[in-house]
Amino acid sequence: MYRFCEGIRASGFLAAVPQQPIPWAVIHEGNEQTWNYSYDTSYPGRDFSKRFYFVFSHGIGDVVWSCSFMKDFLKQTEIMKDFEPVICCMKRDVNLIRSYFPRVRLTVMDKAVLHFCGLVSARLKVPQIFSCTYPRLKPAGELFAEVGQYAALGIEMDILYKYGCFNLSGGNAFTAPNMTRYDGEAERFMHGNHIPFGKSIVLIPAANSRIPLDDSGWYRLASILKEIGFAVYTNVGNINEKCIEGTEPLAAPLELMPSLVRKMGCAVSTRCGLADWLFVNQCALFIIHVFSNVKKDQYSMMQSDFARKESFKIMEYRCGISCDTLHEYRLEQEDTSEEEIMKIAADITEYLVDKLR
Repeated sequence: MYRFCEGIRASGFLAAVPQQPIPWAVIHEGNEQTWNYSYDTSYPGRDFSKRFYFVFSHGIGDVVWSCSFMKDFLKQTEIMKDFEPVICCMKRDVNLIRSYFPRVRLTVMDKAVLHFCGLVSARLKVPQIFSCTYPRLKPAGELFAEVGQYAALGIEMDILYKYGCFNLSGGNAFTAPNMTRYDGEAERFMHGNHIPFGKSIVLIPAANSRIPLDDSGWYRLASILKEIGFAVYTNVGNINEKCIEGTEPLAAPLELMPSLVRKMGCAVSTRCGLADWLFVNQCALFIIHVFSNVKKDQYSMMQSDFARKESFKIMEYRCGISCDTLHEYRLEQEDTSEEEIMKIAADITEYLVDKLR
């Protein structure tokens, strides 16, 4: 607990909130406990009153969509003029964020500290601290009720962040990242790992906030693609992680992935944060939305509502994005047919064969 508190103190985050003891709701080792903290702001040479904190306490998708609309938010509110913006993030997100904001100040924290800061910023409503997540952290009952409504309506991530997170209005506020500087590094990565150009497919099976496709479905898809003659890879966090049977592991930094996918061929992804990242970088994408017809808990029902209705095609139009190709599939978790898997494989084959001509 000492290291946890010191991590928050070292960031300077607490100096931006009111200077009196405050009851914080702290998530620590899986339990919710209430603590009282008092602290001082005697940091020599630092003027925290001129800082504006953006806290990225959730996953890759939250970072991607926050960054996509944050530039317009900063412009409209003139925060850049009056404050020193500071982005609090996890280590893995640093280069991703720099693709949008090359000169912004970044404070790297571990996940537990970030979650604490996100909780503080969402509940205290301090003007200088902005929780970059939607929906805002709330008691579970409120959160499910609110998100459930949006899921039932099929409201996409661009709308949730443009209006729900940043409260922007008017025309297209979307900002695309620029990752072309990684093209050379991506080519060297492919040569070093003997990855065929234009004839390789990346499978992205992992999902944190959506229902994933069963491994057997991924295995069937990979087998068909390999029989056709494509090289098939599974995106993994590190080279020793389990990948889809019969495929090769692909462990690459987030900032390298858009250039890699473009040069390899395409990506087949469950609906996840990495899919968001490749989407805003206009990669060739085949996205699988998985829903369940089995009534379970409220969270899985909400996930299924999103899977049935959420549309990347609509987001492509609204954000002015033009992906190399974009296909979406809606599969039932309990009954994914061979015909559905074959359809995905056929669409991928048609795209890559046409591209190689």
